[in-house]
Parts: sequence; C-alpha cells; structure tokens
Amino acid sequence: MIGDNFGVFVNALESNRNFTAISRPTIFTTNNGVARISSGSRIAVPTSTFQGGTQTGFSTNVEFRDIVLELEVRPLVNSEEEVTLEISLVRDNIGENRAIQGFGEVPDIDTDEISTRVTVPNRSTIVLGGLITESDTRSGSGVPFLSSIPILNKLLGVSSKDILREELVILIHPSILTDPSEVAAYQKAFDSDSKVSPRARASVQKGVLPPRGALAPDDEAKKKKAAPGSMMTSPVHRAMRKKSGR
Repeated sequence: MIGDNFGVFVNALESNRNFTAISRPTIFTTNNGVARISSGSRIAVPTSTFQGGTQTGFSTNVEFRDIVLELEVRPLVNSEEEVTLEISLVRDNIGENRAIQGFGEVPDIDTDEISTRVTVPNRSTIVLGGLITESDTRSGSGVPFLSSIPILNKLLGVSSKDILREELVILIHPSILTDPSEVAAYQKAFDSDSKVSPRARASVQKGVLPPRGALAPDDEAKKKKAAPGSMMTSPVHRAMRKKSGR
C-alpha cells in the first residue's frame, strides 16, 4: 500500500530511466460527479469524394477525428475512509495507413479501453496497466551504390532492427476532502503545479472572468494611490491634451 507516500513513490519511479512521467494532473469533483481528463489532437479523415459542378476535378469531404488519451472517474464516497471509483480509460493511436480507392491512404485509428469499478481506502493508490504498444525501427548502412546490390549488400552493408516496447501505467490517488482547510491546501498545491495566478483563482471563485485589460489587485491599489493626472502621461494622451487646449 502506497498510502500518503504517493509523491515519494512517483519521484522514485522517475529516477528510473525506464520510467517517464507524462503528466501529473490534479482534479476535483463532487461525490458521484464525473471527473474527466483528456489530452490529444485531431486529424482529418476523408468521408466522401464527389465531382464538383462543371469542374473536372474531384472534391473530398473530411471530418476531424479526436485522437486522445482520456480518463474518466466517478467517485462514490462510502464513508470518510472508503471510496468506490468507476474508472474508464480510452487511448487512441494512429495506426498504419490503409489504401482506400478514391481517397488514397487513410490512417487506421487504434483504440484501447479499460473500464473497471474498485473500492479502495481513502488516500490509497490504484494502478491501471496493460496498455502495451510495440514498434520496430529498421536501419541500414553501407557503401553507396554497392550496398544496393543484393549480394554485395550482405557483405558490405550493416542492418539493424530496434524494438521499442512501451506500457502505459495510470496511477490514481483518490483523497476524500471533508474539511475546508484540506480543500484550501489541495487548491493551493494545484494552483502552484498548474501556475494559476491568484487573480485568475479569485475570478473563478466569483464565477466570472475578469474583463479584458483589467488590473490585478496590486495594480489597482497602485492606481488609486497615484496622483491625479499621472495616469495620462503617454505621448498619445499628451497629444490629445495639447489638441484640446488643456
């Protein structure tokens, strides 16, 4: 059981060259509410081809498909010491190109999914694994021109094949927060990791975004302390005052 030593455990894994932490997000949700994290890109996939009007060329309609890694969690709090998690994980990858008549080559989209429901103690860690991908890279070198001859290639050329095997592991560390001070502590740590400014956090808590060009609280205080007329000292404002005879 990893327990509250989750951060220490992840740091220990990162010290291993065979392990790379892709992301360490923190999200909040209510009891029985859905929390979702999604990251990826969109690719254009042709859907139909037609000959347009009097033109001799063909036109192709495309739609954009999401290629994402998405994690969805719904927590069901049983008590202050136990929580049930409904977890859904979807990972898309761009596969090999497939030749389709009228479209040319279109990439396959490979999808892996994991769905599970587990009950765990508060502040424990769930490990999701088994999403393994393998890819091989072939490379060769040799004497120019001579290495292209089949027989001489074996004598004068060198070829190699590298196999890369990767496994995606998801670590989920649920924490039940019942005390406002705990929520504030987690919120502060989240803002620090995500580089959220105090101004942005205050705006989110009020439920509104600050107007474009609005001053931060510190800047607003400085503005109020400034002497009258000191706010219009730019070349543009000086020209406006001169033109108006002020």
